[in-house]
Amino acid sequence: MQPQNNPKYSGHLYFLNDLIIDKNEDLSAPWLLNDFYDNKWLIKHAGPENLNFNWQRIMPTGIYLTSNGIETCSENSKIESNSRNIDLGYDAESDYRFALNKLKKIVFLLAHRRISKRCSFNYHFQFFTQLMALTEWVFLNTERFSPRENLFELLDTTDLQDEYIPMYLEGGKTLALNLEGRFKAWLYELLFSIKNDAILSRGLESTLESHPQLSYFDPRLSDWLICSKEETFLIRAWLYDSNYYLKANTHKGRLKTELLFEKEIHQSIKLESLSTQFQMKLRAFYAVKDIRSLDFPASNLSEYLTSGEQYLDEKSIDNNYLSDTRIDSTIIFFDKLKQISQQQSSGLPKSVVFKNLNINIQNFTLKPQGRTKTLPADIALHALGESIHYMLTYGDELVDFAIKVKREISKSNVTNSANLCYLTKNSSKHVPTLLNVPKKLDALNINQLGSIYKSYSLERFNKAGGNARAETIRQYMGLENALTFLLASIIIIIGATAARRQIEVRTLSDECLEKRFDDGWYLRFELGKDNFGDLKSKQLRCIPNITAKAIKLISRFNTSWQEIHNKKSNNLFFGFTTSLSTCSHLLQNSFDRVLDTFCDFIQIPLDSEGKRWYIKSHQLRRFWAYAFFYKMGLGELSTIGWYLGHSETEHTWAYILESFDGKDKELQQVKASYAADVLQNKHPASILNKSAISELKNLVLVHFNKKHIKFVEKYELENFLENLISTDKFDVQPKFIRDTNGSDYDLIFLLNNNG
Repeated sequence: MQPQNNPKYSGHLYFLNDLIIDKNEDLSAPWLLNDFYDNKWLIKHAGPENLNFNWQRIMPTGIYLTSNGIETCSENSKIESNSRNIDLGYDAESDYRFALNKLKKIVFLLAHRRISKRCSFNYHFQFFTQLMALTEWVFLNTERFSPRENLFELLDTTDLQDEYIPMYLEGGKTLALNLEGRFKAWLYELLFSIKNDAILSRGLESTLESHPQLSYFDPRLSDWLICSKEETFLIRAWLYDSNYYLKANTHKGRLKTELLFEKEIHQSIKLESLSTQFQMKLRAFYAVKDIRSLDFPASNLSEYLTSGEQYLDEKSIDNNYLSDTRIDSTIIFFDKLKQISQQQSSGLPKSVVFKNLNINIQNFTLKPQGRTKTLPADIALHALGESIHYMLTYGDELVDFAIKVKREISKSNVTNSANLCYLTKNSSKHVPTLLNVPKKLDALNINQLGSIYKSYSLERFNKAGGNARAETIRQYMGLENALTFLLASIIIIIGATAARRQIEVRTLSDECLEKRFDDGWYLRFELGKDNFGDLKSKQLRCIPNITAKAIKLISRFNTSWQEIHNKKSNNLFFGFTTSLSTCSHLLQNSFDRVLDTFCDFIQIPLDSEGKRWYIKSHQLRRFWAYAFFYKMGLGELSTIGWYLGHSETEHTWAYILESFDGKDKELQQVKASYAADVLQNKHPASILNKSAISELKNLVLVHFNKKHIKFVEKYELENFLENLISTDKFDVQPKFIRDTNGSDYDLIFLLNNNG
């Protein structure tokens, strides 16, 4: 946001300006890369992804928010004198630009330093999404609120507190916007039309006869049908004839649900945001044999569902809980609207409307609090061991082989060099190296260029609903698969041994390694969190030799890959990202898919429910924290926090507790070991523990009938202390301290004299 007077700070330090909100200032800001009036905002951020706010949303009135009275979806919302030309068919009732520009101003002001000291894209987008839901609600109630002219100005506290907020908290957009009721009304009207139109009815019967897949029925749907089974099949035939099904091989039978709602219900939705019960009812209109295959995205490569996740039919029978996250985000959302309403009156009610809100959650069932499910140590070690084995066994040979193959592909005279199937069949002419796979790579059985996942002749789904082609890859694979697994191996090695966040790994520089001859290898990276505005803190952490070897290998590979593609980047992971045909940044979705396919290849053991751990970078960080803490103990919390890049030791402790969730015995052992060292004077203790230590020593001496603590064997002392901890008679807890000098912690001994 650029005021008329020049700010004190600019560029990366712009966020430091303590600016008042000037109603006459230009509607521009460093984070907004295009014009305020453009109907698709491009957002500036550090990564290579394209992030945006898309204002092209249809309202329940059937009119798009970006309608200018002439164009259904305009590209710009600026209002000019000649934009209401009646000769061009201008319709004032369908001109929503007044409301849209008020909405844009609200979203724009959220990022002002007076409103939000920090405004990341995720936070900004969450606010945008919540604001869109409220917008759709007032347009659903157009006669009451006249939102085209007033937007939210006619809202009062009662409208929000007694109507919108309770419905939104209980059922999200599904309940607040009556999506199920509106869908059923459309459905019954369609069935009425079918039954009263003989020609239409016969046509749909013919479609059912020609396409037997439209009559597939999964018994799990029996309790979720909105209409009879026969009527459901007729609706499927209508959907098929209306082109509402995806018809490509991998997507066949999947309903274009979001398009259907936009065109027929006049509602923009994200399918996964609907209530689980409503999603189950909608699944009756998908033309698939096994509805559990729908729990995987159409582009899914994973063989099984992720451990800890539920199939939709499992979720739908659970109670509807209200999460703390939804409560907190809703409270923050309306608090921000209150702050913005104090700065501008256009489009919002007076700030007192928001000030008087009292969000009552007593009538809701709160979701039980839980921690993030922690990756079991044996799974993490399995993945790390397989990664090291893959890189050491195949790495150098595979890179040399791939570079040679890639150069031959580039030199071939094939018009479309991306046609890997053609090149494989004619490899003797175009890619002769493919016929001479190095002996060291024999175990991989590379027999084609492209990925096995693209082999559409192979079975698509397995019994779990996942991708059946993952099993084939363990028998033979394409060069793309082999290289993808190498990339995954390197990511896992870095993640498990250097404990870096995903964004820190993806943005590593090609010159991230530093060798200190007296001290080994170090990794340079930009800290992913707790930065100063847009400025990234440069950090340096020690890493083992195997990690340095992995980084040097991917650097060598991607440097050659860039050279072949005639591209240049100093990003370590700019190069091969799963496709032989491209050279690009490793984006977040590719990062995750690379790890998923490798977990299937190395066959991470299934859990008791037949689901698989698919490793994520944050899980590897937790594994590192768990392993370091288990080895080094309570006295090294600050060291662990420093290595992870935490600014607060309290955050590190929360991380540790998450890592030990479900492992109470191991945590008790760590505490007992620390306490034993303190009692035997092998570790300094806080002065706050003087009395507790004295009592504990006496308790130990009496128990073991010894005159001095040094005569008690350490393993016996640890077992005794562990027993005290497990029976709640003793504990060790960190006490966190904050003052003007920063933050610190003490480890406090707690004795339960009543135990």
